[in-house]
Amino acid sequence: MKKVFITGASGFIGTHLATLLAKDSQVFALYRNDHPDIPNVTWIKGDLLDNKTYQHELSKCKFAIHCAGMSAYHKKYYDQMNRVNIDGTAAFIEAAQQSSKLQKMIYISSVVTLGVSEKPTPITEDDRTDKLLNFGYIQSKKRAEDLIYNAIQNHKLPAVIIHPSAVYGPTDVLKPARSTQLKIMKGKVPFYSKGGLCVVHIEDLCNGILLALEKGQIGENYILGGENISLKTFFKELSFYQKSHASLIPSAFIKLLGRFGQTLDKIKVPFPFLWEQAKLATVYHWYDSQKAQKDLGYKYRSAHLALRSSLDWAKENKHLEA
Repeated sequence: MKKVFITGASGFIGTHLATLLAKDSQVFALYRNDHPDIPNVTWIKGDLLDNKTYQHELSKCKFAIHCAGMSAYHKKYYDQMNRVNIDGTAAFIEAAQQSSKLQKMIYISSVVTLGVSEKPTPITEDDRTDKLLNFGYIQSKKRAEDLIYNAIQNHKLPAVIIHPSAVYGPTDVLKPARSTQLKIMKGKVPFYSKGGLCVVHIEDLCNGILLALEKGQIGENYILGGENISLKTFFKELSFYQKSHASLIPSAFIKLLGRFGQTLDKIKVPFPFLWEQAKLATVYHWYDSQKAQKDLGYKYRSAHLALRSSLDWAKENKHLEA
């Protein structure tokens, strides 16, 4: 039975991933405060930034998955996000390099480090660029990736980088960052803009990560995405039970609202969304998973099935009632 160390196992992706891993692996999972109850997982209380708190357990493992991360749109969270995404990754790399048994490490990044597009054109791994939107989350994940690549090239870190697209499935609405998703499910978001998403089911993503653990080539990066759909289709799928009548409005108006929200934020007046959210809502987050399909044997289900599983879980667990 292989031994796997995982960070971020208390989060949405990490919980599903640890549950899958624990079926046939000995899993050591790092947590800071609370953690879910997952059978056959050994929980290690520690601090990602202080690798002395988990070095011993990591040193027992041949495989490691660095899934911990933080996303935020407001600048007041940037320092904390950088500590988690950048400094936390640096600390984990240091610990991994000191683990003589480690054969492969998976770093869970994001498709946003590959860029976004104003046009409905899927992005591939070859499109990785330094010309990214100057937004906190994107830049923090890009800097963390740079640390991984540097360690691969200069210190022989046996790492593989994974770029998940927009992940949906059971329990996703519990994430604080998914408040807008829940509003769409309830039919409470009256408009959308041009743009689109690459939707992947959480189970398909986790299966893909396990394939990367088995077959991924050191130094390579893989997009683990799904079906590319328009925001119009996204709204239609998520609001199935509420029959939402959301309307298409010009992207310029969405951006104007974002600028307005940014101005109000300066005087501490709350507004539903800020500039970063507005900008990201008006572009195409479309990605191509062919490399992972070819090299890893990766497969994914339709966006309809992914989104319906998210919606049905929310309905069954009474998150659509309020």
